[in-house]
Amino acid sequence: TAIETTTSVVPDATAQYFVQAGAFKNEANGNQLQKRIQSLELGENVGVANVYNNGLYRVKLGPYVSKAEADMSAANIRRQLNTAAHVTN
Repeated sequence: TAIETTTSVVPDATAQYFVQAGAFKNEANGNQLQKRIQSLELGENVGVANVYNNGLYRVKLGPYVSKAEADMSAANIRRQLNTAAHVTN
């Protein structure tokens, strides 16, 4: 039998940081941004997800191991995609 695995990360004592690249009321817009980030390889070594939360589809990258790494990724996304990417945790 196949064992189902999840990609969730068990939280520990270290904080985890994510980059929110955009938030949309329309799921298709979030999916489009997610595909664009993946095609430009802006989410290297992290997951890229379009997550529905509190009425909006949020395109998030992460988790990053440090705030500095997340800040660099957010700056790179802002520069290449002209979005208001920001770091969350």
